[in-house]
Amino acid sequence: MAGDTAGNSRGGSLRGSTLQVVQSLAAQGEPERAAQLYEELGAAQRERLRKEAAQGTVKERQWLVDVLRRARDFTGAARLLDGSGDDVSVADLYAQGGQHVAAAEAYLRAGEVERAAAAFERGGALERALEVYRGLGARESMAHCLVRLGRPFEAADLYHELGQAHAEAEALGGVLAEDPRYVEAVLRTCKVLDAGGFTHRALAVLADALSSSEHLRADPVLVTEKARLLRRMGLDVEAEALLARLAAGATVPEASGYRFLKAIPIFGELPLEDMKDLYRLARPVTVT
Repeated sequence: MAGDTAGNSRGGSLRGSTLQVVQSLAAQGEPERAAQLYEELGAAQRERLRKEAAQGTVKERQWLVDVLRRARDFTGAARLLDGSGDDVSVADLYAQGGQHVAAAEAYLRAGEVERAAAAFERGGALERALEVYRGLGARESMAHCLVRLGRPFEAADLYHELGQAHAEAEALGGVLAEDPRYVEAVLRTCKVLDAGGFTHRALAVLADALSSSEHLRADPVLVTEKARLLRRMGLDVEAEALLARLAAGATVPEASGYRFLKAIPIFGELPLEDMKDLYRLARPVTVT
């Protein structure tokens, strides 16, 4: 027991003297040597030194903050400086150390609200970022957060208000086929693209949706929208044929037609996107 006590005493003395040496070097204008000494310590020793330094005077802590910054222990420096009132410097150090949420909290305390929102977003605290962006009225940044949060319709509404049709379509493109509002998303995307002069792209989006399942290929709303887009492209005959098959209760043979075209040897070297473009230009013909 006596040996343990002596050992602990020697350890405490060693830790205290290491801190004193580091602080002394910093005070004497040799922060690089102090930083080197700090770097050579083990992780547990560095942690103990920071805890002991936190009990020192403001000036002593400032010396060590400079040492830790030079040693690239930005998070340690931020924690040591935290509570000093210099919240911007604390936030910057946390950000340099990759502690973005802690940086955001410090930026908020400093009144740097925009930087706080960006730090929350970068740190993955998207709900907090959204809340701060909402308070700032930063709708574009809100929309970006909503996309990342998996709330595409809310994001699309904001992009629509901002007049950013391309971003609106991209947000809606994140709606998955199993989503109950998938058809709504596809139709809205088609209308946005068509209104922007991208009718070919709208038709491609719709063709992909129709080819994704038998159920969607028979969806009258989607088929009717495809007919509308075909008419917009001057393909009235194809549009009428599509509507006639719909009226007769026939399923639009999108997938089988594509597979047939893909199987033709002369098209064997075409990449996927070129094959899709070719298929969209092709017209089915029944030979009796």
